[in-house]
Amino acid sequence: MESDIGPAAARLYRLATENGLVWRSWDGEIVVLNEASGDTHRLDLVASAAFEVLLDAPADAQTLTRRVIEELGAVDEQRIASSIETVLGKFAELGLLA
Repeated sequence: MESDIGPAAARLYRLATENGLVWRSWDGEIVVLNEASGDTHRLDLVASAAFEVLLDAPADAQTLTRRVIEELGAVDEQRIASSIETVLGKFAELGLLA
């Protein structure tokens, strides 16, 4: 019997706080310093909401999407779901995920 949940859906995402992530929030957007790489990143509204959700607790993509939609009060759930996939890819690329 095949599962409806693939490996990507089941993965728990968490921030790599052990890398020395330092962040500040202004007007709903976050700026993150990754002390391990020395790089600073400005996150847009959706990425900032995802960052804040992951600060609270690790989450799979589906849970993260639902919590970001709730936090933003978003009406375009499909757009947010698509954006979360992009955000998670970008977080991984930037070394923000463990």
